[in-house]
Amino acid sequence: NVGVIGYAIYRSTNGTQGPEIARTAATTWTDSSVQEGVAYTYALKAIDAAGNMSVVSSLRTVTAGEAPTGPTGLVVVLVDHQPQLTWSGSTDNVGVVGYIIYRSTNGSLGPEVARTPDTTWLDTSGLVFETRYTYAVKAYDAAGYVGARTSYVGIVVR
Repeated sequence: NVGVIGYAIYRSTNGTQGPEIARTAATTWTDSSVQEGVAYTYALKAIDAAGNMSVVSSLRTVTAGEAPTGPTGLVVVLVDHQPQLTWSGSTDNVGVVGYIIYRSTNGSLGPEVARTPDTTWLDTSGLVFETRYTYAVKAYDAAGYVGARTSYVGIVVR
């Protein structure tokens, strides 16, 4: 990023790079001119102070208004008597801003207990020793759409 002052953003609806639609100095940007149900493909180029542009980034496609795919591979282990969860992120990472952690003591999808932008989380809240907890995780995007959940994984706090 030495010398990078901004980014050119490209968008299409046919899976290609498409035309430039915006420039930003930030490393995040929200496309507010999309139609629900339409698949958009995005690409970026970095721009330096002299106006030179990098090669185009990888193309990423996302459907507006579509929930992200669910994360996978949830694993729970005890770290100092506290459940630590790790999982593989949503395969549709375009637009995913975080993950919702659910916890129960009855083997079902319990209530939401936390949100995190990361794919790891340590449960430090209100745990009871020798109790079995069941966890699941869902991805959510910037528009608030929530994807499918991981498989349930349980652990006894000891």
